Amino acid sequence: MCSSEKVGGNGNDTLASSGKCNDQLTGGQGADKFICGEGTDTVKDYNSKEGDVILDPQNCEKIL
Repeated sequence: MCSSEKVGGNGNDTLASSGKCNDQLTGGQGADKFICGEGTDTVKDYNSKEGDVILDPQNCEKIL
C-alpha cells in the first residue's frame, strides 16, 4: 500500500488524497479544502474557524 503526505501553504489550499493510498493531508494557514480517498487518510490541522472544509468526511479515517 502506498502512502504520501501533502502539505498546504499559507493560502487557501485544496488537498486531495491519492486515491487508494494512505495519505496525510495537512492544511496550514488559510481556508483549506480536504478531499479524502479510498485509503486510510488522516486530515491534520483542521480548523473550521479558519474556514477549513472537509468535502467528504465519510472517507476520512482521522481528523486532527
